[in-house]
Amino acid sequence: MASRKSSHSTPARRKKAAARKPSVAKKSDASGHPPREPRAVRKNSAPPATSRTEAEVQWEHFADLYNFAPVGFLTLNHHGQVLDLNLAASGLLRRSRQSIIGAPFALFLDRGHLDAFLEYLRRCDRGESQVVTDTAVRHPDGRVVPIRLVGAQIPFRTSGEHKLYQAALIDISEQVKLGRTLRDSEEHFRMALRCAHAGYWSIDFATRRTVWSPEFYTVLGVEPERVSPSETAFLDLLIVEDRLEAECALESVLSGETDHFEGEYRLRTSSREVRWLGIFGRITRSSGGTPLRIVGIGIDLTRQKQTAEDLRKSRKTLEQRVKQRTADLLAAKAVLEREVADRKQLERQILEISERERRRMGQDLHDGLGQQITGIIFHAHLLHKHLTTQGLPQAEMAGQIVELLNEAKIQARHIARGLQPVDPAPNGLMAGLDHFACTTSELYHIDCCFLCPEPVLIAEHTTSIHLFRIAQEAVANAFRHGGAQKIEIHLRETGDQLVLEIHDHGCGLPKLGRRREGLGMRFMKYRAETIGGAVDIRRRPGGGTMVRCRVRKPDGTSEAE
Repeated sequence: MASRKSSHSTPARRKKAAARKPSVAKKSDASGHPPREPRAVRKNSAPPATSRTEAEVQWEHFADLYNFAPVGFLTLNHHGQVLDLNLAASGLLRRSRQSIIGAPFALFLDRGHLDAFLEYLRRCDRGESQVVTDTAVRHPDGRVVPIRLVGAQIPFRTSGEHKLYQAALIDISEQVKLGRTLRDSEEHFRMALRCAHAGYWSIDFATRRTVWSPEFYTVLGVEPERVSPSETAFLDLLIVEDRLEAECALESVLSGETDHFEGEYRLRTSSREVRWLGIFGRITRSSGGTPLRIVGIGIDLTRQKQTAEDLRKSRKTLEQRVKQRTADLLAAKAVLEREVADRKQLERQILEISERERRRMGQDLHDGLGQQITGIIFHAHLLHKHLTTQGLPQAEMAGQIVELLNEAKIQARHIARGLQPVDPAPNGLMAGLDHFACTTSELYHIDCCFLCPEPVLIAEHTTSIHLFRIAQEAVANAFRHGGAQKIEIHLRETGDQLVLEIHDHGCGLPKLGRRREGLGMRFMKYRAETIGGAVDIRRRPGGGTMVRCRVRKPDGTSEAE
């Protein structure tokens, strides 16, 4: 025992312990309160001589714990002057211990937080068991660091000593930053809820405690002072028709049958207004899978429902208008179609009457005037013979009369032929086109031929007449406008269609920019439409023009065997 005391009481050890000996102990106890100042470190007390060496060892150990503690500690007097501090506190203030000890602690604080520090001193002076104050210190480089002072008055001191305050300095920069981020996030969340006309709600499974956010109160249309959040209060707001459905859905969630609570319900606000509420909730579970709470949002769907209802009504009104307009258009179309059909029928009848009158006139010329001319020629021939027998000079004049009458008879035949170019027989169109080609060649001194590889028989005389008139107009246009010296008229059957083509070797149609549809072209197209066909007029690759008319074979049309 003596040797141990001597080893701890060497002059070097005592000198080292005295150099590191703090003026006041700063270590907090387990309760968070500053410890009482050990009697061994008070200035007016010293360890007994018999245990001095052991006390110095304990003091050395305590000094190490105090100086190298991870939390900053400092001792203040009742004026707020720093009496002592450890290394962590000087590091937090970014200053040396020599420059801090003896200086007012307020010098190291940010000016905006001086009032908080003064209130801290007043609370310590009143002897509160634990004083917690958030303030901020300013570093030499101007940076402000938020800190938290946790301390109290040192309860023991010798008579005549002033009050001393023990404080722990905690850097709360990260907490402040995290709190600011949390506040910003919460503000953004609440702003998003307000913009979406939504609110937050939750139900704790263990306590059945219900929480409604202020936004959810707004969505429900009730005031927090009048309605306390609960399951029953929520169900009471719903109208009778929707309450049972919501009650069953909520009970399924609370009983654990399902993990989600979703639905759209109608509720009545305090102002008796009916609103649509959309509820969306999910259960949160512990790591072991135990349900902890159900968290969700409620969205005011009134505007969407009203918009959907307005849209439905507008769609219904539009559909009715469309139906009415469609019916009107169909009626107008039917009237127009009848008018068009009547017009076509009238035009067809006009053409038929015109052709019938032409046939009648041709028949009258042939049967009436032609027979009379024939009779006159017979009598003139007898007169010429009688005068010749008598040797009278009037015999020559009588011969001239006979020649003139023969020419008149030929002209009358031609006129009758022009008025009735197609014979009503099934092969009338072929004969008419062949005769027309021969007449054109003789009349205009050009090469005009009719080509029909297989006989085409058409029982409907109207179709034959229209096809002949189309060919007649096409040939006239080729000679007058195209200057053609060679014209070919083709007639054939292709399947159930009749095809009439007129090819010429003239100058052809003009370019598209200068082409103008004349009366002849419109005349041909009109006749083709009258018999249910179509006319196509185009330039031939080798020069000249091609006119093609396609028409469906009328009933009674057949090919010759």
